[in-house]
Formats: sequence, C-alpha cells, structure tokens
Amino acid sequence: MIIRFSTALTCFFYISSSFAIGKKIDDNIRNYAVEIIPETVCTFPDSVLSTTAWMLDDRYALLHMDDRRSFSLTVYDTQTLTPVSRFLHYGNGPQEVLHPRVNIVNGNVLVNEFLKPEMYVIPCAGAMNGNIEIQELSYGFTSARTIPFGDGFVALNPYWFENRKMRISNGEPKLFFSDGDQKPYDDSKPCSYNTVQGDLLFSSRAGRIAYVEDQYPLIEIYDASDLSLLHSVSGPDKFMPEYKVFYNQIMFADIPPAVSYQSCCANDEYIYLLYSGIPDDNTEIRRSNGSMTSSVPDAESKNLLLLVLDWDGNLIKAFRPAGLTSYSEISCSAAPGIIYATTLDSDMTRLSILRFRLF
Repeated sequence: MIIRFSTALTCFFYISSSFAIGKKIDDNIRNYAVEIIPETVCTFPDSVLSTTAWMLDDRYALLHMDDRRSFSLTVYDTQTLTPVSRFLHYGNGPQEVLHPRVNIVNGNVLVNEFLKPEMYVIPCAGAMNGNIEIQELSYGFTSARTIPFGDGFVALNPYWFENRKMRISNGEPKLFFSDGDQKPYDDSKPCSYNTVQGDLLFSSRAGRIAYVEDQYPLIEIYDASDLSLLHSVSGPDKFMPEYKVFYNQIMFADIPPAVSYQSCCANDEYIYLLYSGIPDDNTEIRRSNGSMTSSVPDAESKNLLLLVLDWDGNLIKAFRPAGLTSYSEISCSAAPGIIYATTLDSDMTRLSILRFRLF
C-alpha cells in the first residue's frame, strides 16, 4: 500500500532514536556465516564498457555504461548478450545526465542526477522496451538520496548531523517528506551533504523505509507513514570515520574513509546487504555510484558478507559470498532468496553477473 500525504504533512519532523529498538549484529558473524558459491549468469565481452549492472528480472540486466559518448544505461539480454534498450544519453541537455546515481527501489530504476535536483523513474518491468516513457521528476530541495513517495518524495536531509566528539548536534531529522517544493531543513547549519550519502530502500507491503549507511555499520528502519524511527541495527564492526568542519561543510578528515555497506537492495520481505567493513589502504576503491570521489580500483576478491534482514531489523541469514570484489553490486530476483551480483575480472575489463541461491 502506498501511503499518500498532504502538503500539510510535509513539515518538519524531528525523530529521536531513543524510542527505536536497538539491535546489534554479532562482531564474530564472519566465523559462522555460511560460505556460498555462485553460478555465473553471463560474462560480457570486453567491448561492453561497463563496471556495474543490476538484474531487472531473471533475464534482463541494466548496465551502467562507462562510455560517456553514448547512453548512460543499456538493458542487455543476458542469454544473447545483446542490447535491447538504451536510456539517458550522457550530456547536459533534456533527458541527459552527467553523473547519474542508480538505485532500484520498489520495482523502479531511480536515476538521480548527482549535481542537479532531478530524477528519472524507469519501471523495471518495462525497461526492456526502448519506447517506454520515462518519468522525469524535479524538486527544489537538496539531497544526496531521494525516492518518490506518494505525491512527493522522501529524502535524506543534507543538514542532519550528530557527533558528540565534534560537539555538533544539528537537531534535524535524518529523513524528511517534501512535495518537491518545500525545503524542510535549516540550511544555516553545518551541511553534511558530502559525508552522509547512504541508500534508501522501501517496502510498500511493510510500509517501511530503510536507511543503509555506507560509511559505518548502521541500518535504520522507519515507519513510512510518519518517518518515526522503529529499529536501529549496528555492527558487526565498530568504526566511525573522522570528520572536520570546513566553511560550514562537514567533510571527511581522512580520504578515503572505510566502506561499510557497499551495496544493498530489498523486496517486500527482506533487506539484502553487501557488507565490506574492513578498512583497507588507499588502493581500496571508493565508489559512490556516480559521485565525484574515486580512487585506484581494486578488483581483488574481498572477504565480504551478504546479510539478510527482515523489515523489523532481525538478522535472518549471514553468508560469505565467493568471488565478489569491492566493485560488486547486488540486486534482487523476483524469486525469493535469489540475489544477483556483479564482479569484474582482474584486468577490470570484463563484467560478469553471478547468481546466489540463498534459501
């Protein structure tokens, strides 16, 4: 059920975490997580210039293309390895993007233009059709993560920041509703846009929104009707990035910081999380799906965790997926318990899609 809200409801919400149920993922979870070996769905030839893909269903994959002279997104048939549709040419004109950030949320491909308050919505079920109409949405607020919701949006607040060590408490909600025009935040406070960029996931059946932090181990689950915080899940590790304030901007003191949840996806039953959580040296890739930050790519296999949570924040299963790297991205299958992941070969030239059968 989609919960709609009126303009009167899109006001300022301050949500205290003191009422949320805190949960902790065991620090030793790697010791009893089940190793799982994938099947290879397909491997694209090195002429396909892409490092990231998401499965739209059990046959078609959406590739984020690296060739900036063409379209940013191409849908491929994984059985024939042929393109079937293309979307959003690189550029600065109408229906063009410069730095797209791609997420699949609630059955739609969401493409946020990183440098503009614009979003394109492509239904997963129709993306194989090149003539499908793309919904173009614009909004007047600033946010690193935004998802459509009801008649408007739920967005990550660029002025939320709480840090005891720095003695900064902005007193802002982490998430807010907006009809697109409203800016329900105080932009005179220190801005955290460059440091707080975690993912948003949504389950219409559960009526909940999840925030997945990408800089330290934290998942928060909110009631979608009023954005009250219901569950907070921390761990398995304990680390936090160091911050500094520079011209009223919250910045990272160390570059690049550690990566916690490097990818995530969800359906109505489960939240799937690909957890890195091991601070590497400066050869570790720092990718944010279209952001301006980057470092030297690392395609070596990593000791990653694949965690499955329900929408109450309970840990259902923990896996050690073989063959994944710091460049891997995960996406859901239509069938329960099946996850797809992308990986690159050691030369960073060929992209493969893997299938994991979890239960």
